[in-house]
Amino acid sequence: MMHKQGESWASVNVICPFYRGDSDKDKTICCEGIFDGTDTIARFAKISSRNEHMHKYCMSYAFKDCKVHKSIYLARYANNAEEKMSKIETAISQMEAWAADDSHGYDQQYRWGEYGDFDCSSAVIQAWELAGVPVKFSGATYTGNMRGVFLRCGFEDVTSRIDLASGSGLQRGDVMLNHQHHTAMYCGNGQEVEASINENGGTTGGQPGDQTGREFLIRPYRNYPWDCVLRYTGANSGSTEDKPTRPGPTYEYSVRLGLLKEGMEDAQVKTVQVLLAAKGYEPGQADGIMGEATVGAVRAFQENSGLLADGEVGGDTWAALLKK
Repeated sequence: MMHKQGESWASVNVICPFYRGDSDKDKTICCEGIFDGTDTIARFAKISSRNEHMHKYCMSYAFKDCKVHKSIYLARYANNAEEKMSKIETAISQMEAWAADDSHGYDQQYRWGEYGDFDCSSAVIQAWELAGVPVKFSGATYTGNMRGVFLRCGFEDVTSRIDLASGSGLQRGDVMLNHQHHTAMYCGNGQEVEASINENGGTTGGQPGDQTGREFLIRPYRNYPWDCVLRYTGANSGSTEDKPTRPGPTYEYSVRLGLLKEGMEDAQVKTVQVLLAAKGYEPGQADGIMGEATVGAVRAFQENSGLLADGEVGGDTWAALLKK
């Protein structure tokens, strides 16, 4: 198809021009082209007034006839000299659009939009990723690691400036985070948007899409309670600081380590063999069998560590092996 000279065009995976006429039919064809592909983000290199009109049209109308999944509809576009739509606005608008669309519900098993659903953290992470802030690419996966990754991607912790009880001080697009349980984004005007819970009051096993109108919703602000508030400033501080403003989750693991003797075959024997080899001993092949070579290496390690050199791996030997 021919396109008009002087106008800018969308790129979908590869440079591919699409005709934009004045009729609804032509606009719908353009929408189908722009949003063709599961993970495609339509990028506009330059923005004319007609392009901006087209973007607004896509937001409100494109999926009346398009066949692709609605979760990817929000196009990201920017002028080289001036962004027409800030990353903050793109991210929060995406969240609001998902909440307004009943094809998006809540699920923790299929949480990245495979069937249209998200959980609280994947929704916020994906919205910012689509806005051009690479938090997902940088490793954000759940509420427990969001703060550190977001800080490294241009966010600032503004908790000290916020009255969490009332929400005073919050700005549109702020990310509110409880390190263990929940996250949401602030819409402005006393409203927040979030993926909440499935139709059964659980986290998995529901039907795709919002079955109740409250799985993915916009609701009045409340203090969940929030541990911190993150605000996108675009400044890349390079900070690796990952200590929450308030104490985050602490995980303790208890592992039962058995008494290992000659002739035994066990996965823990393989662990011992790997640890011995890392410390410069020669336990033989890491095959999980407490053979002669492994027992000899254990004895040598015990002697050098001031332990009873009986060739058996008990509590004291485990403790010594696991020291850095």
